[in-house]
Amino acid sequence: MAQDPPYSAADLERSRKMQKLAARVAKVLRDTMGETLGFGIVVFPFVQTEEELKKLPMSHYQYVSNCDRAAMHVTLKALVAKWDAGHDDTPPHKKS
Repeated sequence: MAQDPPYSAADLERSRKMQKLAARVAKVLRDTMGETLGFGIVVFPFVQTEEELKKLPMSHYQYVSNCDRAAMHVTLKALVAKWDAGHDDTPPHKKS
């Protein structure tokens, strides 16, 4: 496994805030949907190209989820494959 980069105090504080956000999202999803659903939230600086993203330190990409990393990895790979294959988003998610 790759070595983690040094994390700044700001990185660690962002991570703590994201854990709190995830707990609130999990509750809202349960209350709204009537069941426990897996979710993930990814935060990153806005960039326009993959090259710009690659120049950022790893600490700038953060995610939080209510499932383990393996489940999140499988889910993200499946989602990207769907997008790469040109599948549409669910109609309510399309921007008008």
